[in-house]
Amino acid sequence: MPTFGLALIRIVTGLVLFSNGWRWLSESTLDGAAVGTIVTASLGELSAPLAWWGDTFLLYNPDAIAFLWRWGALWLGLLFIVGALTRPAGALAALFLSHALCYGPREYELSFLLLLVSSLAISSARAGRRLGLDAVFEQQLPSWMTWTRRSGSIFP
Repeated sequence: MPTFGLALIRIVTGLVLFSNGWRWLSESTLDGAAVGTIVTASLGELSAPLAWWGDTFLLYNPDAIAFLWRWGALWLGLLFIVGALTRPAGALAALFLSHALCYGPREYELSFLLLLVSSLAISSARAGRRLGLDAVFEQQLPSWMTWTRRSGSIFP
């Protein structure tokens, strides 16, 4: 069972993600033009594979990336707050935040890194089992959905 401290980190990380997603949705401050500007500005500082990924994938449809980022931050934050599906949500949040760390504004680099590490810790420690819905979901949902092993499984 995770500690109360990790549950608190999960909830605070969720509040940060949820509040940013809510702000981006309500104020429309993160749109395709903003994503294009931010990614284009970071391409010169990146290694060739990361620059290729940004140019080929992120700039191909920046409106879709902005949509995914706004709604992803909102829903991942909500999942962290209520402690639901924290293992897959933590891995997905880490993927989102690794993109923010590589392509985002440099003044927020440490914030992105802190949220990334928090998301990985939340995912690896099953942080939703204490003060969250994961304890219920792990009994009701299939193991492939919650990323937990069942008794008698050969996998750790």
